[in-house]
Formats: sequence, structure tokens, C-alpha cells
Amino acid sequence: MQSAHSLPRPLAAVALFAALLALGGPARANDSTARIDAGGLVFTQSSAIEMAEEDLYLSRGEVRVRYLFRNTSDKDVTTLVAFPLPKLTVGDEVNYSVDANDPDNFVDFKAAVDGEPISFETQVRATRFGVDVTDVLKAYDVPVTGITTDPDEADLLYQRLNTLPEADRQELESHGVMDWSSAWIGEGKPIASFHWQAEVVFYWQQTFPANDTIEVTHSYRPVPGVFFLDASLLEPGSEFTKQYCTDAGFRRGVSRLVERSRHNIIHGNDLRYVLTTGNNWLGPIGRFSLTIDKGTPDALISLCIDGIEKTGPTTFVHRAENFAPEKDIDVLFAVPVE
Repeated sequence: MQSAHSLPRPLAAVALFAALLALGGPARANDSTARIDAGGLVFTQSSAIEMAEEDLYLSRGEVRVRYLFRNTSDKDVTTLVAFPLPKLTVGDEVNYSVDANDPDNFVDFKAAVDGEPISFETQVRATRFGVDVTDVLKAYDVPVTGITTDPDEADLLYQRLNTLPEADRQELESHGVMDWSSAWIGEGKPIASFHWQAEVVFYWQQTFPANDTIEVTHSYRPVPGVFFLDASLLEPGSEFTKQYCTDAGFRRGVSRLVERSRHNIIHGNDLRYVLTTGNNWLGPIGRFSLTIDKGTPDALISLCIDGIEKTGPTTFVHRAENFAPEKDIDVLFAVPVE
């Protein structure tokens, strides 16, 4: 795997954060990319709406969630429902790898109510030191998320930014969103370097009928972290092993995968699902089901959860009743490199 910083141009099939496509930027020592935490729907805490069921499916390529919400009151409840992504750092200090067809909905978020797809709004904002700089970026036709979906678009963006008049450069630098001194290409020529945070929220107004239950489903493509994994990261007592509850059997399995791999390397993927937002509903989740799909029989997974059972060549299931989540889910995938 190549570092995005060292690529001479964007990957053809993968849209990376544009700021990270800078020519000649410093490569990361472990060629890693950062994750974007996954999560579920949120809305204002309600004393009337309970989550009767939640079925959660996690894999490296897809997250699917099915909820049954019950309005326990004798009045309809209409409220804002949102799916917020965590703040994204757009700049040289963070690498994300994103396969995107839409620079705003780059996770391909979809939602449905009672089986019917719904329309939702998308809010995309950029901030620098907490100050909204969205309009500044839009004025110069810079993608607020930093994502371009076409390699040629990214090339043209850099060409345009690197030939801006001095007055325009100074304006962008005055807002702190860009500079031409912290990233360089060959022959000592500075290129545009980005500095802001992006926030993306998908949202809609949802009515929960009185004394009734509705099914809400949504799915999206997660952005797990990617790094090289070997047994040295899994030393007993390390923060890494505590986070994912890796044990001796997992360490031995990783060692075997490394030994069998063509270049003595395997990929690690880390995926976090923010589960504690489930406490916004009335009472605990009535019935909770978690399915984790490791994708290929040769892959390994590790996470801190009791009572998980293997149900197929690649799937593991955990079930609970009257479930009040106390912590989020961190899943470590060990994946052979093809």
C-alpha cells in the first residue's frame, strides 16, 4: 500500500482527501490511513419514543442498521432526526482513504422508513479554529469536504490554486484555510496546503405516530483505518491490546497470517461504532442484535464484548435484551494482503 502523500496523482478508483494528494509531501512511516468513526441516528431525547429493536451489521465495507421505534404516547411526535459524521480534519496531518461518488455524501448514506426510501437534507460546513469558513472555500470553488471524485478534478484544483494571484492567496491565508509554505513539490516549489475541519450531517423531520411502531433503516459505507499489522503491536498489556481485547489466540493467528503472506505483511483495519447514542431513547433498547462480518474466512477479528458467537464462515453475532450501551464498539480486523 502506498501512502497518499507519495502518490504523483490521485488514485483512479479512489477519491482521497484532496489536501493529502500533494506531490512530494512527507510519507507516513507505517503508510496508515485514519478511520472515521461510524455511528447511528440521533435525535432530541424523548420521553415518548422507545427503541424496541436494533439490528446492527458491521463490516469493513458496509454498515447497516434496522430500528423499531415505538411512540408510547397518545400524540404524534415529530422531531429532527440526524446522522452526523464526526469532524473531519482536512490537511496534511491526517490520511483518509475514501471511495466516493459524491464529495458531500461520500459514505453513500441511505435511509428508509417502513421500507420506503426517504429524502434527506445534507449540511456541509467547514470551520477553522471554530470559525465558519464554508463561504470562503465555496467562493474559490474548493470542495468543503476536501474530496474530489475524479482524479482530473483534483489535478485541476491544484493547478488553479497554485496559480492564484497573490491577493487571492493572501485572502485564503488570512482565514487560515490554506497556505503555500508547508507543502512542497520538486524543484523547491510550494503548493497549496489545506487546514480546516469539515462537518457533514444528513437530516430530516420524522413523525412517530401515536401508539404505533415504525421501522427505520439506514446504511452507509464506513471509512475504517488501514495500517500494517504484526504481532509486535499486540504485546500483552499495551494500549492497543486493551482497546481491542486481543488475546494469545489472536496474536498467534496474526503471526500465522503474516508467515503465510506473500510479503510477510497483513493489513489491520480498525472500525469504531458509536453505540452510546442509543441511550437517547426512552429506557433501554428492548432487543439488540450485533452482527460482525469479517468479509473473508481467512481474516480475524477482535473486540471487547462478551457472548459473541460464530454463526457462519465470516459472521459473528451478539444478542442482548433490555440493552443500555455503556461504551462504543471498537473492532479490529486482521486481513491478509492479496
